[in-house]
Amino acid sequence: MSWPFSKKETSTVVVIDIRTSSISAGYVYLKKGALPYLLHSVQFPVDPHATEPLSDAMPRTLELVLTSLISSGTEVLSKKGLSTSTDRILISISSPWQASHIASVKSEQEKTFAFTESVLEHMTSEVIQAKEGRKVVSQLVLSTFLNGYETQNAFGKEAKTVEIITLSTDMDEKVHDLIRTIVKKAFHQSHIDTYAFLPELYAVLKEVLPSQREYLVCDVGSDATDLILIKHGLLLSSAVQKSGIRNILDAVHKSGLSTHTIPTTEGTPADATGATFQHATETAKNAWVAELKDTLSSIAKEEPLPRMMCIVTEPAVSEFVKRLLDAPELRSLWLSDEPLTLVPLTANALLERVASGDQTRHPFPLYVLAVSSQKRYGV
Repeated sequence: MSWPFSKKETSTVVVIDIRTSSISAGYVYLKKGALPYLLHSVQFPVDPHATEPLSDAMPRTLELVLTSLISSGTEVLSKKGLSTSTDRILISISSPWQASHIASVKSEQEKTFAFTESVLEHMTSEVIQAKEGRKVVSQLVLSTFLNGYETQNAFGKEAKTVEIITLSTDMDEKVHDLIRTIVKKAFHQSHIDTYAFLPELYAVLKEVLPSQREYLVCDVGSDATDLILIKHGLLLSSAVQKSGIRNILDAVHKSGLSTHTIPTTEGTPADATGATFQHATETAKNAWVAELKDTLSSIAKEEPLPRMMCIVTEPAVSEFVKRLLDAPELRSLWLSDEPLTLVPLTANALLERVASGDQTRHPFPLYVLAVSSQKRYGV
């Protein structure tokens, strides 16, 4: 499908990342033959009030982020001689607001047939039926096998057997509609696409880490943790645990060692040391590690776990999360006393693929979405 702006030499995309720890948004300027240009961004922590549920804190924070982005971004765009109107909006969402499902569908015939887009559409239509109250927001074809062999650029090629591995994402319909309403009201724009964050990251990492064929990705938020497994260069499994590190951070806060409860500010639990810190966080830490061990164990039942894990989290708690992931309880899953290779994913990994504006660094998820926006909407 060709969008109205697809023949333009340039376009402006607003990218928004929604997670339990924070919400960030930025302007991406696309120009033919150039890197995507991440001009300006803002980020706010999702910080529920004392009795406020996360489901209320998220939309409230989203409104604040978008108001701030428009207010501060208008001046930045104007100074660079760029239009403040947007051509498209790309949103990524992490758990618990989204759920991803990997499925395999197979078609086999006695006679050879051509694999076409209509064949693909017919095959995948069987696996993207949303449950009541849920809405399918995206679908990604992870791999295509013709006659048992993984095949790139499979359209037009002939086979007797076709197998498609897909990853579909759905979310609560009310939450989906609420997000779209807030975003549409802020930008007066109806061209809004919503995707799960980790599939977008996977597509980018395939290019950034072409030599890495086996690794885990762990996306640690305040109230949820997403995981995906890549083996032989393919996304084979996804899982989510409905807890993050907010309980641990709250324990740090109550210990008096930090005045912050959200991992987006200076003065982090990673810097806290000593018996007081250990006592205040031990119970919460052990609970999170135990649940993560169960989640990883469920993945390991299908495939041996690779010895490399990429970590996505707020920069302020990156080292803290690394120490949690290096816990002896988790090492046993790899049947080795050797430490796991832990790789925090930061903006540095994508600086060669995304030009940036006056800010020295933007939130990492926005770099991922900048690359994704060029792939999806590039002029």
